[in-house]
Amino acid sequence: MSLNLLKIQRGKVQQLLSDIPGIKKAYYEPPSDIMLDYPCIIYQFDRYEGVMYSANDVYAAWPSFTITIIDFDPESNIPFEFVELKKKNCNISLDRTFSADGLYHWIFKLIFLDGSIS
Repeated sequence: MSLNLLKIQRGKVQQLLSDIPGIKKAYYEPPSDIMLDYPCIIYQFDRYEGVMYSANDVYAAWPSFTITIIDFDPESNIPFEFVELKKKNCNISLDRTFSADGLYHWIFKLIFLDGSIS
C-alpha cells in the first residue's frame, strides 16, 4: 500500500465531502490557527480496515476516516445528507455528538468497503 494510494483516496473523500449540500468547506486535518468557515466538515485518515495480503504485499485495504460535521443549527440537515453517502459503497456510523461554544458537532466513522471510492 503506497502513500500515493492514500493521497488519491483522500482526494476523492475531499470531493465527496465538499459536494454535500450546505457545507461551506471540508478541511483535512486543519492547523489550529486556521479560521474555520461554518458549517463545515473536518476529517482525518484513521486507519486501513481489513487489510488483506497476498505474496507479502497488500492487495486490499479499506480506508477509514473520522468525519466531524460542525454547524450552528442543532437540527442541521447536513448529517442526514452525509449519511446518504452510504449509497456510495461505504459504511457510516455515528460515533457521538456534542455541543461546544454554540456549535453542534456530529462525529462519524466512514469506511470505504471496496478499498476505494467509486
